Amino acid sequence: MHLASKNISPEIVIEPTCGKGNFIIASLCNFNNIKNIFGVEIYKPYVWETKFSIINFFLANPNSNKPEISISHCNVFDFNFKQIAKQYLSKEILVIGNPPWVTNSKLGSLNSDNLPKKTNFKNHSGLDAMTGKGNFDIAEFITLIMIETFQNMNGNLLLLVKNSVIKNLVFDQNKINTKLHQ
Repeated sequence: MHLASKNISPEIVIEPTCGKGNFIIASLCNFNNIKNIFGVEIYKPYVWETKFSIINFFLANPNSNKPEISISHCNVFDFNFKQIAKQYLSKEILVIGNPPWVTNSKLGSLNSDNLPKKTNFKNHSGLDAMTGKGNFDIAEFITLIMIETFQNMNGNLLLLVKNSVIKNLVFDQNKINTKLHQ
């Protein structure tokens, strides 16, 4: 993993939409200092697949570091990440993953309930907030949650997102009171 070659050694690993657990397994393979792992996934079969992958990893690697691991079956927007930030404030953290590449309007058209609570978090005015500018990328919203929650901690954020998400985050960082660093 590229991060290990950069001397990044997290104590806490968080994957906000862990899917089948591939990033969690990669973290277990590459970081020896992990104390806790938190994964969140809404799709129940993936929660089980992640748990079985973790068991298989430890069966194949019995002498590896064994952190405390919590895989939660819930909506990422309902999970209390702030509690993790509060509890592990002085720890080295890594937020990692591949949030869904879908917009809120697409999920709405699919009658999905995996949506954040409706807010005008970008402070659009009037008609803009009700039309196209109010449509946002779910990965962007999840990334914002992670940045806002963990920005005062020592660590790294590594999320696979579209270029448009990165552009929006950089463009809007003053509006949302975050400072992005490389």
